[in-house]
Amino acid sequence: MIQIKNITKIYKTGTTDTVVLNKVSFHVESGDYVAIIGPSGSGKSTLMHILGLLDRPTSGTYMLDKKDVTTFSKYELARLRNRKIGFVFQAFNLLPRASALTNVMLPMLYGGVEKKERQKRATALLTQIGLEHRLLNTSGELSGGEMQRVAIARALAMNPDILLADEPTGNISTQQGKEIMGIFSTLNGQGHTIIVITHDPVIAHYARRIIKLQDGKIIYDGKQKEMI
Repeated sequence: MIQIKNITKIYKTGTTDTVVLNKVSFHVESGDYVAIIGPSGSGKSTLMHILGLLDRPTSGTYMLDKKDVTTFSKYELARLRNRKIGFVFQAFNLLPRASALTNVMLPMLYGGVEKKERQKRATALLTQIGLEHRLLNTSGELSGGEMQRVAIARALAMNPDILLADEPTGNISTQQGKEIMGIFSTLNGQGHTIIVITHDPVIAHYARRIIKLQDGKIIYDGKQKEMI
């Protein structure tokens, strides 16, 4: 599904070049559950933005379903992103004054789904993750764990092939984190391809495969049991 080959990302500040990713290569098969780990400054957040079509590499190729997306226009990337990738962020990124139902419906609005179908699908997703009693509550009325559940439902709204999660348990309690990771395991069992970006080895333990970054390079790529 994903093939990253010799991806390099360089940020320019005046006359200074900072190499954040240095010839990174790996692939992800459909149905994989991958954790990308590394310390702060390792390049994992930059890699997440490239994987999520939010940023472009300086050089290298990114093949998504056998298409080189590095050649796509901004419009083509946005369209593909809406249909192909669901995002779960550490900060939730929910509309604070909107209901849980409205937040989940948003990607479908941008995707051109009719209102009746948006409501039906959003209700089903929120029910699936145990929030059927919170449909009309705003983000300010939800706990951190509940907000992250809403974010997961929103990420699934367009039935994406890939679920991309950036530090998904960073702003919630340990117990809530276990519940969220349990949801990811269930979704993976249902066939979703999941990529989790994290610095936490406990969270990485839920994945079947670990890619470890250090100073912009991959220093490990394999089964998490072998790494431990």
